[in-house]
Amino acid sequence: MPPPPQQGWPAETGYSPMPPGDPRDSNKDEINHKVMQAQEQLMELRRQQDEIERQKRELEDLHSKNKEFEEGRRSVLEKLERGLVILENQEFEVKREAEQLRQLRESFTEQLMQVREIDPSEWQGRDVQSVQSDLTRALARVDQAHAIHSQARSRLAKFDQGEDEGGEYMDVEAEKSFLVLIKEGFAFTLPLMIFATIAMAIWILLHKLGTPAT
Repeated sequence: MPPPPQQGWPAETGYSPMPPGDPRDSNKDEINHKVMQAQEQLMELRRQQDEIERQKRELEDLHSKNKEFEEGRRSVLEKLERGLVILENQEFEVKREAEQLRQLRESFTEQLMQVREIDPSEWQGRDVQSVQSDLTRALARVDQAHAIHSQARSRLAKFDQGEDEGGEYMDVEAEKSFLVLIKEGFAFTLPLMIFATIAMAIWILLHKLGTPAT
């Protein structure tokens, strides 16, 4: 004969129902909560990793720009310092050359005035000795002017490309013009010099004939 059913147990199943507040539900909730916490922590770690990566890129970009700045600064300082030295030397050379050009210009002006002052027409009516003396001085002035111009020829060639081609021709023409003036002066004075020579010879001859012998 089977034992009588226990009091309080259902007779159909033979198992007691889950009492309220089952610890397995509590464990499930705790596991879910921990999973959510882990997911949140993982998301936070990812956010922090992204922030670190962003900061790393910013630091690398900053380092690259700083390196570019340092290299550019060093390069431009070297170029500016070297360029400044070149410009200072060039400025000194320009000032020195400007001073030489000023002196040369003054010398050319002086020689030009002296050569222009020579006027062969003023030699008319003078005796041979005076004309010869004036002609000697005139030739000395012309030779001096030629010498000064020849010394400056290379310097003039830098500023006047036509100096080498036409300079010699101009010198020859100027010399020819001066010789023409001299010839014209002699053409004017030669008859007078011949007349004066003849007159002086006649005067000396008459003076000797008129002087009683001692």
